[in-house]
Amino acid sequence: MSDPPAIELRDVRVVYRMGQTEIQALGGVSLAIDRGEFVSVVGPSGSGKSTLLSVMGCLMRPTSGRVIIDGEDVTDLPESRLAVVRARKIGFIFQFFNLISTLTALENVMLPMIFAGETDEVEMRHRALELLDLVGLADRADHRPAELSGGQQQRVAIARALANDPAIILADEPTGNLDSKTSAEVMDLVEDLNERLGKTFVIVTHDPKVAERARRRIYMLDGMVYDSPPNRLSTARSSGSGVDLRAILAELEETRLALESVSPDDPISDLREKVITLRMRLSRIRRRLHS
Repeated sequence: MSDPPAIELRDVRVVYRMGQTEIQALGGVSLAIDRGEFVSVVGPSGSGKSTLLSVMGCLMRPTSGRVIIDGEDVTDLPESRLAVVRARKIGFIFQFFNLISTLTALENVMLPMIFAGETDEVEMRHRALELLDLVGLADRADHRPAELSGGQQQRVAIARALANDPAIILADEPTGNLDSKTSAEVMDLVEDLNERLGKTFVIVTHDPKVAERARRRIYMLDGMVYDSPPNRLSTARSSGSGVDLRAILAELEETRLALESVSPDDPISDLREKVITLRMRLSRIRRRLHS
């Protein structure tokens, strides 16, 4: 019997309600991403890419449909169990790195292990040093983010994503804050890790050069996914930039739902994770407002 896909979505729909207005962010998405695949997700702003990544990462629940992660149906799991799935099975990489400025590179890489409940500090430090060595930054272990270049910070973020040996790595515009040379170096590293470690990588990107590095490309438009570029995608790309109200409303609704999930009874590790998630969402809203 073959292994189940790393990620499987079955007729997933996400609808945001803002007063009397309904916004369909995902419109019945069905797809499977196999273990070890390297996939890019491309599409114009507001097409549903970030919502898709949030659903895959168990950061939000679909309005309807099923979400299966590493063979486990997570759709109806309680938040406490979803936190375990995120900590153990999924690593996240962000455009703005999201490193803690007061912590060293080593301590930033150790954070997911602490959130997952690890208590052996010696073992955590050893694992973090191994990962920093894997991304070529063992000699920067004691440096804080402000003492690192953008490319080095993203390498630390990649090491952090690998901290708990997850099966899946989800990356939201991982090269969006880097110059072209550094972007190529980071993608070289991602390709190498995909081949050597067999991790499943899903990368959301606006950069055609980044998208082309993936072995499989998924195209999005108006909340739907396609295996090849839909005819309207080129029109959407050429329609010009500007503030996308639909996308901002969707992000605001995601943020509201995330805030509602915070409880004073949450364990401290869950609260820390939710704070990081909220920071990520607010950064995306700020980015869209200035697009």
